Amino acid sequence: MPLKGYYELMSLDALGISLHGRFGVCESSNALHSCLIGFVVEHNGTEYYISHDGYDQVSSVQIMTAGEPLMLYGELQLGNITLELESKTTIKMKVEGSDMVIKLSSISERLMATVSLPRAEFDAYQPTLDGIVTSCDTAVAVTASNCSSVTRQAICDKTHSVASECELPQTKDSLAAYVSKKMYTNQAFMDIVEKKYLSPLAPNCLEYSNGNGMTAAGITLPSSDFALEMHVKPKTNGGVLMTYDKEGEYLVLLNHDVTNQLVLHTATKNFFTGLKLAQNKWNQISLAWRDDAGVMELYLADDNGISTVYAAEVPDLFDSKGTLTLGQVTPGLTASIAAGDFNGHIDEVRIWSRPHNPNVITDNFRVTVTDMTEDVSHNWNFNEGMGLSAYEKSSGQNFVPVNVENAPKWVKSDLDLAVDDDLDAPQMTKQDAENAAALANAQAQCANLISEFSLNAIASDMNTLLAVYEALCVQELMNSNDTDSAAAIMVGMADLYGGLTNDTNSPIQGLCNVLDSLSLFLGVSGSNCTSCNFGSLDESGTCMCLDSHWGASCDDICPVGKLGACNARGVCDIQSGKCNCHPRHYTGGNTVEDFWKKFVSKKSMGMKDDYTCASCSGDWVGKECEFSKITPKSTTEFTGMVYGSYLTTFDGMSLLHAAPGTYSLFKASDVEVQALFEPCKGNHACRLMSELAIASGTTLVHIQHNPVGNMSVVVKHNGKTEKIEYPHNVKSYGKIDVAWSEGPFVKVQQESIKIITYDSPIGLITHGRFPSSQAGANNGMFGNSANSWLKTIKCPDDTTTLKEDEVTSQYAGNCIRENYTPSKSIIDHELGSEDITSAGFSMTVQSGGEISIGGFDLQQELADFTVGFWVKVETLSKKRSIPSLTIMTLDVGSYLAFKVDSGELVVDWNGEYRTDILVSTDKWYYLAFTWATDGKASVYLITETQVQVKDPLPDLINTGLKVNLTGINITASSTETVTVDCVRTWKIKKSLTNADADSRTYCGPTSPTDTALLLAIPFDEGEGNETTMTIYNEVVGTTAGHILDNVAINLTEPVVWKPSNAPVSSISSPGPLTVYHRSNTHDYTQAAINCLSVLDNENITKHCEVLPSGIRDHLLEACIREHDRAGKEESKNIMYSSLIFYCATAMKVDECKFKGYFYFCDETAEDSSGGFPMWIIGVAAGILLLLILLIIIVIRLKKKKKENQEFTEQQDEINQQYQMLHSKNTNTRFNKSRLAYYDNRETSFVNSGASGAGRVSAWSNGRDSAMSDGRASQNTISSRFFESPMMFMSDEPSGPNRARSQTPTSSRGFSPLSFLGKGTVSPTPTSIMVDTPGNVPDTYKSKKDFTGVKTEGKGTFSAVSKLLDKARKEAPAESPHPAPLQASAGPNTYPKGPMFKKRESAVSLASINMAKRNSASSMANNSFGTTSPPMSPTDTQGDFISFSPTGPSGDSSGGRNANLKGPVFRHRDSSASLSSLAGSSSIALANDTVGTTSPLLSPIDEHGNFLGTSSQFGGVLSPRPSFGADAPTSLTGKRGTPNAAFLGDGNSSSALDGEAAAPWKKLAPIPRLPPPLSRKKSNVDDLDMI
Repeated sequence: MPLKGYYELMSLDALGISLHGRFGVCESSNALHSCLIGFVVEHNGTEYYISHDGYDQVSSVQIMTAGEPLMLYGELQLGNITLELESKTTIKMKVEGSDMVIKLSSISERLMATVSLPRAEFDAYQPTLDGIVTSCDTAVAVTASNCSSVTRQAICDKTHSVASECELPQTKDSLAAYVSKKMYTNQAFMDIVEKKYLSPLAPNCLEYSNGNGMTAAGITLPSSDFALEMHVKPKTNGGVLMTYDKEGEYLVLLNHDVTNQLVLHTATKNFFTGLKLAQNKWNQISLAWRDDAGVMELYLADDNGISTVYAAEVPDLFDSKGTLTLGQVTPGLTASIAAGDFNGHIDEVRIWSRPHNPNVITDNFRVTVTDMTEDVSHNWNFNEGMGLSAYEKSSGQNFVPVNVENAPKWVKSDLDLAVDDDLDAPQMTKQDAENAAALANAQAQCANLISEFSLNAIASDMNTLLAVYEALCVQELMNSNDTDSAAAIMVGMADLYGGLTNDTNSPIQGLCNVLDSLSLFLGVSGSNCTSCNFGSLDESGTCMCLDSHWGASCDDICPVGKLGACNARGVCDIQSGKCNCHPRHYTGGNTVEDFWKKFVSKKSMGMKDDYTCASCSGDWVGKECEFSKITPKSTTEFTGMVYGSYLTTFDGMSLLHAAPGTYSLFKASDVEVQALFEPCKGNHACRLMSELAIASGTTLVHIQHNPVGNMSVVVKHNGKTEKIEYPHNVKSYGKIDVAWSEGPFVKVQQESIKIITYDSPIGLITHGRFPSSQAGANNGMFGNSANSWLKTIKCPDDTTTLKEDEVTSQYAGNCIRENYTPSKSIIDHELGSEDITSAGFSMTVQSGGEISIGGFDLQQELADFTVGFWVKVETLSKKRSIPSLTIMTLDVGSYLAFKVDSGELVVDWNGEYRTDILVSTDKWYYLAFTWATDGKASVYLITETQVQVKDPLPDLINTGLKVNLTGINITASSTETVTVDCVRTWKIKKSLTNADADSRTYCGPTSPTDTALLLAIPFDEGEGNETTMTIYNEVVGTTAGHILDNVAINLTEPVVWKPSNAPVSSISSPGPLTVYHRSNTHDYTQAAINCLSVLDNENITKHCEVLPSGIRDHLLEACIREHDRAGKEESKNIMYSSLIFYCATAMKVDECKFKGYFYFCDETAEDSSGGFPMWIIGVAAGILLLLILLIIIVIRLKKKKKENQEFTEQQDEINQQYQMLHSKNTNTRFNKSRLAYYDNRETSFVNSGASGAGRVSAWSNGRDSAMSDGRASQNTISSRFFESPMMFMSDEPSGPNRARSQTPTSSRGFSPLSFLGKGTVSPTPTSIMVDTPGNVPDTYKSKKDFTGVKTEGKGTFSAVSKLLDKARKEAPAESPHPAPLQASAGPNTYPKGPMFKKRESAVSLASINMAKRNSASSMANNSFGTTSPPMSPTDTQGDFISFSPTGPSGDSSGGRNANLKGPVFRHRDSSASLSSLAGSSSIALANDTVGTTSPLLSPIDEHGNFLGTSSQFGGVLSPRPSFGADAPTSLTGKRGTPNAAFLGDGNSSSALDGEAAAPWKKLAPIPRLPPPLSRKKSNVDDLDMI
């Protein structure tokens, strides 16, 4: 075809059909050549256009119309025309009422069309036939094209006569004259086509806008005079037209927006020329350099060719290589220019090397330049029309976009040049010395192809045409050097043969292993060319169909919807041809939950034969049913949940967002919540939350994921940093309250905003509830409750109206990343400020290291080869910023190395080749090297926005070589580290456009048709010394592009893994969760069974029937997806706690209805405003308690009077016994050396044996206290009278300082399911057994000898207590009691077991009586978790016996009838603070606040120190004061040493790792021990000193 454009091939009026071909220019490695690039079908007044770009080469073809495009998947009816997708690359068209067959095949980026019309029809339709291919004698038609009397019918009837005066010779020009008479004239439709499918290598240009530009580096200008010529068509005033710079010096030509004139700008001066550009018209500009005068002349020719000139003296910066940039200032150039952006077109840029001559310049108006034009050193015609490069053929100094994300746009040019650009049209080959070898090779290939064809085309009329086709084959190979061109010839022959013979067996089927393109065209593969039309052969030779097809040869298609077979939402059943739909497309009347229940039951899924998976299941919406939508009931507060890739917004929308990075979850007023998401190890399409940060005012809370232990919680407040350890009662830090007292759950509250976070193997889990006032002002990823969910996921610059059924997850993901990536990160982790991408992990080779990768079996003997990878060089030297090192070496038979020499990229392959491409440190580059056996090689260095190119390298490299890749080495120098990501190799040579597409697609095939990929190494392990490569290979039974193997590689040296921020395209969704997939062998059955069991939990079935299917489906899918990664129990726990939280908050279910609910039940009860006013209740309770207090005081005074009367009678007996005891024990001091030590805590309870040498308690670890003075203690009292309740423990106590007990339900941390209802397992807490107290025996009241009295089952009594007091009072005054203990000096871990509700208390009072230890005590009503528990029974020492929070029925609510098991309790007064101790006549009261109110009874440790609430009660130790006037006020120590604790604000803190403990604050004066008892009656109340 000699011309470009649209031409009529055939029209048949009788059938109402006409066919038109669009001819353009195809580019191969050697030359440009004419080809068919599009096909127009007109039928009954409607136009249809098919482009070679419309074939996806997999299972569909897009057909363009004047309106919406149509998609061909199987069959498509266009009026009387039936279109059938016969193979991945071939459309077959039939017309009703005719046996005509039209085949249109896409092959090697062009089309091959064949039309077969039976001879009888051809003869019958003669009068209505027309078109280029319909002539009965084309040779006559061409030579007679100028003869008006010679008609087509006359030629067919052979009645024509060609007059000599109009007869044309048989030349290319004559053929052009014949073709031009058949031009397609529907300009309106051609304009529609051109907007989408711009004609390549036609009159095109680049349109500039928004400050974008094109740049070419390394431009070598002529050594003396030169002229730079360009054509400019501005739309508006302003903008930079051109910049030339060299080593910081520059010349800028700009259109000044204010003065509307051209300005020459240099580093030192501006030259206002007064020359004005005409808008929306082409202006020709010439910059002519006069080397002898140092003058730059500026010529401006208007649309009529009239020129004006301006001259200026500018610096000479044209003597060496520089950079030429169009449309903007060169990146990195420091130039002060305020001219606005250039908006318009630039075309036909040339550099002339002729001597200066003004007449030549002005006469050179709009002339066409070809490769034969003299004095042209550079020529950019911008006719490419596609891709990223604008080529300069002679020098290889091509223009590329300054910013590939904002590249100028290819458009059709209307610049009218004087002479049309000649096409390098194919010419018949000439045998000469230069191309003799290539000709011989082409002839041999074509002869073999034709021979194979003729063997199969038996008894055919084709034999007469074989010589013609062989000549065409040779011509194509010579002009294009592309074997696909030969394949196109063979396809044409095969189609013609099929049309002539009606033989369904293709004569070229046996050639599928000779020409790769034929495999796609024929639908065959494998060594035997086995038919597998819409599939590929596996290693056993079985045809594995695409998801859309079925049958033995994959020829049959499943039911087709708008989006294709099964609407691309399911998999075609290979046996029945029915659609097996994905869960989200199970049918509109069913839910995802229904799908999985049916699936695990092994019952029929019940899908109809013709169902195309067109509906979304349940509450799912979106184009691909990717969003689950519900309407929350609550309007006063709103719920947001996020973990991993799973997000639920305030307005009830749940979706997946898998792109890692830092996001703002909530941002309003003075509160911001941000989350850091990192990639999962081994899976770049997965993420986990590694940190949550909450900021308000001067307070920052950081919660970080810990994969091996407790999460880290750190609070920064007013310049101070505090690490929070479990357990930690609520504490205020400015406006933020933080508590970690209930298992793994950290509660953070800012006024009415409440956030719960806990850790898991899949990262942090965060649930939050926000008041409507805050939720309606949110600018974070949780969305805005005042807006629809569509606004939450809409891009800020998108002005269109979003529709639910059109939104995709990729659109939403891109917008979420754009909308909610914070400008300032508050994340504490170093990754918080980095732009982590979907590139998974990267691998860093440390300085001086080298990693060798080998052991893979790839296809070898490659004639074409490309390698591409992401790389970043980081220097360790502050003085050295320009790198020099070898980055990577490939063993390809010889060594191919990529080096950086003083910042310049160098290719070393049997010789060094410099590229002029610059490499900086600390920047990601995608480096692609591509090579062909003809020696032509190119290098592309691509960043996120910029491209550097050497295309081609100036020298040929290793011509005729074959590539055999067997090893890859990655190296780092002694001063630099090298980080790499995603190494891939292909068996083809790639263009810049291909390389740019590869750089954006992470580590797999760039497209479904990327069959040339051989190897991919993603480096996504994230840990260890192994990585995995994926091999794609052509072996027996395996199609190219099929994953052949995944090979584990041992890395030869330790490496550093880090989340990658290589700039690849974001992955927003990991894809559909389905059990139906041709290549997916993962069995989700057990995961589905386990996760479905959560929905049967009693709390869900009884109280959460209001939960819509949308949230149930979303969390069910999350559980199934994460089942293997999180583990069975943990995945269930996360699903369960999320369901309960959403049910209780968003759906307004009373939290206190849930059995064992652990979030906000108590707070809800307190904050409730629906009942009787709480302040009235409080006042009434206070009055009642005061009355009770007065009654108790009166009773105690009466008892005390009676005790004083009995006191005198007992003194003689007591003193006698005392003297007896005192004679046996001389030292009455508490000796610190005998303090038992256990797990970072001390206790003074020491059991003495008969020998008098003290022994440590049964649960001591036997170590002496670090506070010991080294002196041994002699016991002052017989052991039987000094026994502590601690001595009766059946097991050593558990508490906040004990290690976490293991539960059957979880491999880590606390399990929310361990205490919740059906199907759960609760661990049994360690119990503390205490003897039941008894009444004081009468014998003790009269007998003077206490020896031999049996006390089984009895507690000690008051007389013995008095003996103890007497011993204490005789002790030397300087002996101190140990200082109060801190909550924990070791690692604080929460128990892996059920957590209990926080105990709240009303004010209560109980009298303390020293004389009568067994006196009656006040009891309080107990309903555990809401009001105060009753006083526990006391032993004879007045110590309270504990009760367990586990009720007799086994539930964890701890009701009235709780078992008497658990930690020891003491009575804790809840009025005023402690005012006096022994020696005071007033009652000692202590104030303790845990959370909001204080429990009446609190557990105590072995010293009698109050435990706020233990590990089972969510609290910390409350220290007690020392006894003795010389009690220490501060202590220091190392980890493992008891440290002092604070009193005062109700919180405790630890001084760890050798830091000095804060001073112990004494609430009351600390008296010395009282003097020994005397016979004189005491007026002092004998109060208990616990």
